[in-house]
Amino acid sequence: MVYRNPTPTTDVVVIEDGQVLLVRRGREPYKGRLALPGGYIEYGETVEDAAVREVSEETSLCIELVEILGVYSDPSRNPRHHTLTVAFIGRRVSGDL
Repeated sequence: MVYRNPTPTTDVVVIEDGQVLLVRRGREPYKGRLALPGGYIEYGETVEDAAVREVSEETSLCIELVEILGVYSDPSRNPRHHTLTVAFIGRRVSGDL
């Protein structure tokens, strides 16, 4: 039997002064569109560490996670393959926007 499982990802909603931090996607799908910072969880990495790492890689900000916003797993969410994302609310600790 072959198992096909969703790929784990993470997204972070960073809100500051009533505004949500967005990044412009550099790759397909949806290249050029705005998105929450986030990405794939690496093998051996916690979802929390992945969330902080992805925000740092994509924005150069250091953040702390405040709480889990939710878990989203609609199979049609990503046109490449089925993903499951854990979304967090985070706040900036340091770094320039």
